[in-house]
Amino acid sequence: MQTCRIVVAVIVLHLLAGCAAFKDTPRQDYTWEMATRCRASPAGTGAAYVARVDPDGRWSANTQSDGWRTDRPKLFECMQEQFQATPYRQWLEQPQRGPCPRGCQR
Repeated sequence: MQTCRIVVAVIVLHLLAGCAAFKDTPRQDYTWEMATRCRASPAGTGAAYVARVDPDGRWSANTQSDGWRTDRPKLFECMQEQFQATPYRQWLEQPQRGPCPRGCQR
């Protein structure tokens, strides 16, 4: 019985430690911030939005409606503009205020 409790405690501790590791990478934070800037842009990206960002910063888009042909190009153009305006290295050197969850603005 004592051994069972120890095993359960060890498993719980490992699970808790594993959950703490589930945070975005700096590349993901950077890409999410650029996407947030595009959504807040006066020009807007319509119904297109960044749906997923991989740990290496690669991202994929989606739309909420049939704006795939019109809004998707706007999003891709805006993201390229944001990446050029604030390169990753420059963004990394800026003072960080903690992790940037989806939808935040620095």
